[in-house]
Amino acid sequence: MTSPPPGYRGYLPDDGLAARPEGFSEIATQPVVAELDPDDPLINPAAAGLGGWSRRVRVVIAANWRPLAAIAAVCYALPVTLAAVIPARFGPLLLSLLVSVTLQAVGWGASVWAITQWATGVPPSLGGALAYGFRRGPLLVGLNLLASLLVGVGTVALVIPGLYLWFATSLVMPAAVFRQEQPVGASFGLFHRFPGAVLARVGLAAGPALLLRITLVVITLAGGGGAGFTLATLAGRLVIGMPLYVLAIVGAAVTHVEMTARTAPITSASLLAAL
Repeated sequence: MTSPPPGYRGYLPDDGLAARPEGFSEIATQPVVAELDPDDPLINPAAAGLGGWSRRVRVVIAANWRPLAAIAAVCYALPVTLAAVIPARFGPLLLSLLVSVTLQAVGWGASVWAITQWATGVPPSLGGALAYGFRRGPLLVGLNLLASLLVGVGTVALVIPGLYLWFATSLVMPAAVFRQEQPVGASFGLFHRFPGAVLARVGLAAGPALLLRITLVVITLAGGGGAGFTLATLAGRLVIGMPLYVLAIVGAAVTHVEMTARTAPITSASLLAAL
């Protein structure tokens, strides 16, 4: 295992071999001057801006579309289909919700593991990705529920607080996958430190999936029921939703590592060592 570079703050492998430095969970108050590899396939240098981020997201998805599509089929399409076909009773609905929340979290872990493996030259496998996702599942499920609860409470209070919390918690899941301590605090900290960059990137990556969910809810409320209507909305969720699900995860992961690289020197290899 390679040792983390000097000044490394955010990603030490949880293997008991390396002591976490004091202040590990804190975001540096001043940028760390470090020479980043401009050709790193996962970490976008700050100087490359939004264009560099966009290119990396496109390359990551294009190079890994097979494992990412397979993960999306298991962790997105399966719970969406289950929710559409189960009886509208409390027990089945609760079961569907639990399956959906669990698999969503597993999908985060599996997808981030797969693209990080690829970024270091290791071909990712579906089995390895899902095994990693389920292994990290309990923590990721809890954080996913916490972030969703925060956004939900903010939205009920007023729309603006809900949007703020949605952006502020948008990096919780990649922070947790990469074993950064206090992932909720890390997400808020990166958003507050780089608000413009996070707003632009998360808006482009996860905004379309959010708009799709809102649109389908409105259509469902206005359209009534019926088997044909249910099948039509299910088809929309699968055909449009699966690519947007992949985009949201990859976009958030690339955003998180870029923002973190502005505060501490990291590489794809050190990210992989943290998984």
